[in-house]
Amino acid sequence: MNIHDLSEYQLYKLKSIDPTLSSDWSDVVNSILPKLNQQGQDTVYENILKPRGIFLNDEDNLIHKSPNTLRQTVENLHTNNQELSAISWHMLKIIDPNINAYNAIKLADEVEAILSYLDSVDTNNSISDQKYRQMIRTAFLYDLIWLYG
Repeated sequence: MNIHDLSEYQLYKLKSIDPTLSSDWSDVVNSILPKLNQQGQDTVYENILKPRGIFLNDEDNLIHKSPNTLRQTVENLHTNNQELSAISWHMLKIIDPNINAYNAIKLADEVEAILSYLDSVDTNNSISDQKYRQMIRTAFLYDLIWLYG
């Protein structure tokens, strides 16, 4: 079967996979991928699975690599943008696992404000800083889910 023969629902199922949040991601992939010819499998792997952190191991089995935590992301930042660095360290305080009680409304307001501020940080058209900003956002949101989800 060619990738163009997949139903909209099958494509939706593949494109909506988030292995970090869903334990059944491999069932979804294994119910669709074997039906495709090699070219279709390669296309799905490159364009849908790899961007979601799904890779083939040495035995050609699909595995998931969890995204970096915000702490890992911040520690690996290589930027001279002080504002981007400062906001990322502040974001770490919001997801501090030592906080044992949090008001949901206050947390939502803080998350909304911090993400809005992150979006407004001037990256001076630096492609690497724009990528860092997106990496920070992604890691922050995943950490929030892991901590409060």
